[in-house]
Amino acid sequence: MEKEDVSFSPLAMPLLSGLGSIAVVIGFGCQAASLTDHMVNGVAGFLTALSAYVILRVASWLNKFIGNSGMTVITRMMGFIALSIVVQFVINGLGHFFDWV
Repeated sequence: MEKEDVSFSPLAMPLLSGLGSIAVVIGFGCQAASLTDHMVNGVAGFLTALSAYVILRVASWLNKFIGNSGMTVITRMMGFIALSIVVQFVINGLGHFFDWV
């Protein structure tokens, strides 16, 4: 008897609220020099949260629309994008460490 695939691919949560997201918010908060900068950061955070909410809200409809094969393709593409981001972070870190950049 075939069972439904119950594996979990934790790509969404680290990209939405992981260490990178927290570091970006702290970095922008530290660079804010005026009330306007803080307001822009707050509005950007709100719009990001709103867009994430809308995307996650329609995710079940999109899953039905694209099907299992489309979901597999998107999952693999997101894994590749996350890997590319990590590789770029490592290259940037090594560049600053060895004074390449």
